[in-house]
Amino acid sequence: MAEGIAINVAGTILEPIRDSLYAVISRHYGYMIHCEKNIRDFADEVANLKNAHTRVQTEVDKARDNAEDIYEEVSKWLTEVGNLLPTLEQDKIRLLQGKDNLKCLDVCSRYRLGKEGKKKTPDVTKLIEAAGKFDSVGHRRRLTRIWHRSYSTSYVSFQSRELVFKEIMKALKDDGTYKIGIYGMPGVGKTRMTKEVTQQAEKHNLFDEIVEIVFT
Repeated sequence: MAEGIAINVAGTILEPIRDSLYAVISRHYGYMIHCEKNIRDFADEVANLKNAHTRVQTEVDKARDNAEDIYEEVSKWLTEVGNLLPTLEQDKIRLLQGKDNLKCLDVCSRYRLGKEGKKKTPDVTKLIEAAGKFDSVGHRRRLTRIWHRSYSTSYVSFQSRELVFKEIMKALKDDGTYKIGIYGMPGVGKTRMTKEVTQQAEKHNLFDEIVEIVFT
């Protein structure tokens, strides 16, 4: 009975060790057996990363053309991948050439090349997956408004103008209003009133962005 208990205890202790040894042996044996596949997988992922870099760079160029600010994580990704790609391309060429020159019984070379391809692939895959998480590469730049002249001090508010001014400000707060026109004889202060309305709209944060366009 004691002997049976000892055997069970020994089996319980040795089982994890056996499983660990089996996993290690299988992994290292797999480097040799799956050498060609590991190298092809690595080469494919390098090509995919290069395509992802080109795609993100194209999106960044378009965003900059639209005066957008590029997200910091996107810029860091482009820099990191841009620095890595030349080395990865060299590794890909070297591994593919090594695969093509393999001899059937060259166990050491199969193990070495298969292990290198297997080890390098996950890092490349992570970079590709990171690019796939970019919902957008940039955001609209917050416009900084520069006033060369304060129209608030030069704007003269007569009773009739004050009434028009209040009606304009009321209309700006109405979501159903899409267009407002100010008309009158030359010199009555239409431009100054427009400037004052613009300043007040910005002061009270009526809109996210205000764009001023002058037609002559």
